[in-house]
Amino acid sequence: MQRQALGHFERMFSAALVSVIFSACGASGGGGSSDDGTDAADGVEATDATDATDAADSADATDGTDAADATDGTDAADATDGTDGSTGELPDCQFQPPLGAKCNPYKQCDSGCASGEICTATIQNGGTRLSCTAAGDVPPAGACDAETGPYCQEGTCIDGECRAFCVDSIDCKNGGSCSQAKGIPGKPTVCGTSQVACDPTAPSEGCPADEACFLNNDATTDCKVPAGAGEFGEPCSSTVADCRPGHICTPSGDGSICAALCSEAAGSCATLCPVGSAAKPVSGGYTACLPGGEPPDSPDLVPCDLLAQDCAGEAQGCYPTQGGTFCLIAGTTSAGNSCAGTNDCKLGAFCFSNGQCVTVCDKSDATNALCETGVNAQCVEIGGGAGYCDE
Repeated sequence: MQRQALGHFERMFSAALVSVIFSACGASGGGGSSDDGTDAADGVEATDATDATDAADSADATDGTDAADATDGTDAADATDGTDGSTGELPDCQFQPPLGAKCNPYKQCDSGCASGEICTATIQNGGTRLSCTAAGDVPPAGACDAETGPYCQEGTCIDGECRAFCVDSIDCKNGGSCSQAKGIPGKPTVCGTSQVACDPTAPSEGCPADEACFLNNDATTDCKVPAGAGEFGEPCSSTVADCRPGHICTPSGDGSICAALCSEAAGSCATLCPVGSAAKPVSGGYTACLPGGEPPDSPDLVPCDLLAQDCAGEAQGCYPTQGGTFCLIAGTTSAGNSCAGTNDCKLGAFCFSNGQCVTVCDKSDATNALCETGVNAQCVEIGGGAGYCDE
């Protein structure tokens, strides 16, 4: 009885083995048709990955196993993530590229880009990514458009301005701060709003042909396209570039007027100030020359403290101007939005030199409590212990 059972088992095992062998031969060699995708009649479109000549992951692999067209970076011929040998595996560097970047944007490292290309933020299929692209014509601090151009010579386009990538603030010119860029995957670090170290009393020197050097509200200088052509003594709207080059818009009388700018330290006031004008110290160690007989400040312009916001009027806020910090009628524009005059912005903010409202912060507060992003923001000092949130 046991022998009969054993013989029956052996016959069943043999039949199963023959069936397996027959199936294997049919799948690899040829005739017949099976429903599992190994149909030899079409010979070129196996879908169960058992056909070594034309499996679906073999002709156009996306899992990194195809040596002809992989898209996950393991392909030696057409990888797209920057780790591919033929397109240039990113060289080792102590400053690693941001997560997901196809190149290394930091100037201390080899970018992995070809000659004539830069590692920058590009807009592809509606999204932003760090990748290699042809260098543009716009120099640092110049106006740019990441989507339609003009494009940057180096760095990347942030808020319409070409800015440098940085590892630390020491990489940024004119005391700029280094912080994470919003809106770019991997959050690379870039320099804050650039200021060009130029001389506002010699406005045509050191700036592009269509720009001039102006003194900003925060005592920095910058090359800008003139927003107006206000002459000496003419009214202005307090926009930094509202007056013609060599002048500033400063509070005087019942409003603001264009005043000639000079430097007592450089001895230029005797030649740059019109005869009979009145001198008034302004930010950055410069002097404003007002028309003779003009009062330097209106009685209504009350000095104030940016941090304390100690203006008596409920509708007023404390704002920085080129003549100091004064109580002015508070605007309604929130931080991050466009502005023209310093007090276009809401209470606790002011219009920065890049034409955007920025929030006032306390330089001594390590938590940056006044900034929207807190410790992730940089508080850039503008004087008197106050600063603005670079975030």
